[in-house]
Amino acid sequence: MLPSALKIKELKDKLENMDVKIIVGGAPFRFDDQLWREVGADAMCKNASEAVSIIHHVIGGNK
Repeated sequence: MLPSALKIKELKDKLENMDVKIIVGGAPFRFDDQLWREVGADAMCKNASEAVSIIHHVIGGNK
């Protein structure tokens, strides 16, 4: 799973000129709570229920 998580950095580089936010989650990001920053993600969710509020915050809804 870690090799897949590290590919987020490549994805971020390919999308650099687009207004796209990358939000990650899953075991690799729970085991290393700074990995999401290292791969260039905009946010990290610990679980599905947390994802909704983080998505609203990242896109500016703050709900």
